[in-house]
Parts: sequence; C-alpha cells; structure tokens
Amino acid sequence: MIDIMAIGAHPDDVEIGVGGILGKYKGSDIKRMIVDLTMGEMGTNGTPEIRKKEGKKAAEILGCQRVVMDLPDGKIRVNEENLIKVIELIRRYRPKIILTHYPDRDQHPDHYNSALLVTQAAHLAGLAKYPAKGERFRPQKIYHFFLPKYIKPSLIVDVTSSFSIKMEALKAHESQFFSRDKGLPTNVNREDVFDRIETSAKYHGQTIGVKYGEPLYYSGVLGIENIMDIGRL
Repeated sequence: MIDIMAIGAHPDDVEIGVGGILGKYKGSDIKRMIVDLTMGEMGTNGTPEIRKKEGKKAAEILGCQRVVMDLPDGKIRVNEENLIKVIELIRRYRPKIILTHYPDRDQHPDHYNSALLVTQAAHLAGLAKYPAKGERFRPQKIYHFFLPKYIKPSLIVDVTSSFSIKMEALKAHESQFFSRDKGLPTNVNREDVFDRIETSAKYHGQTIGVKYGEPLYYSGVLGIENIMDIGRL
C-alpha cells in the first residue's frame, strides 16, 4: 500500500507541483510514489528515453518510487481504455492519498484531462463490479495541485525543510530546465524559472507564516478529530 501517490500528466509535473511535499517525507515510513501518465514524448526538448532516466534520478532524490505509464502525450482523454489503466494502477498500489492536477481548462489540455481521468478512476476503482483487474479500492482523499490564481488553496503544506530537495529533483530534469542554449525555448527553460518557482513557494509559505509552502485544493470539506491538531496541519 502507498501512502501518497502523486499523479502527473508528464515527467516533471509532479516535481514542480508537489516535490516539496514528497521530499518532506524522505527517509520516513511514509511510502510515496510518482506516476507519470505519459512518457512526455511530445515535449519540445528531450526524448522519452532521456526523460525516463531523468525521472528516475529525480525520484531517487525525493526518495520515491516512480511508475511511467503509456498514455499518449498530448492526447490524454477520459475514455474506457485509460480509465481501466488508472483504475488498475490504483487497485494495485492502493494509495491512501492521491495528489493530481487541478481541472483548469486554461492549462495544458493533458493537465485538465488528467484531473478528470484520475478523479473518475479513483471513484470507479471502488466499485466491486467494475470490469478492471484487482480488488476494489478507493483512496481516502484526492488533492489537486497547479491551482489557477483565482482558486484559494484548501491547505498549504510547509515544505521549508524539503524545498532544497525539491529543487534538486527539478534540476535532475536537465533536458527540460537546462535546454535553453541547445534546445527550443519553453516556459520551463527560461533563465528565471527557478526564481519563479521559489517566489511562488515563498508566497504560499508567507500566508501560513513559514518560508516555503505548497498549495493544495480539496473539493470537499476537510474535517479533523481534535481541534488542537489545527496548528499541525
């Protein structure tokens, strides 16, 4: 059983969105897994082979397992074939918590469709009669990252202690973040990319009184058993 399964459309999505959260539990008993729904074959720079090696290195830095699936990059859709693949993944690893994209239509279509796909698959995975392999299982919670600016986070996780690990993991994706001199320009190989990532983390951290934070959104209402636990959330 996996405690936290972070599912992204492309290699490096998870590291950008929740690398600090995953790195926070490095060396602990909390079992974490990164899932790339695609191999990133449509990426402007790099190849699937290169990106797989980079993803493996990044996962090792974060102390996570990594699974790379074979959904088509640029063409992720919510259909029966893809639902079954994600359902079987969930039933196999049985994650307590899933972290995945926020369904924002203004972002990459794969991000939007991944959010819908994962959310639906997580529910259907709990139906005993749904025709997919594995014993039925439904995660306890699904949280979303890559929030648009107009969405207020449901919670912000203090990642001050693990922000340097996040950045190290990001830099393992060399074909994406360090390709501006030998590749084509993208949003992630700009000279200021790491500054922008740090600025965002500082902004969210400031809102909860810490140095660095990563925001998550939950579509329901979060409850706690003991009100004294609020300060530790």
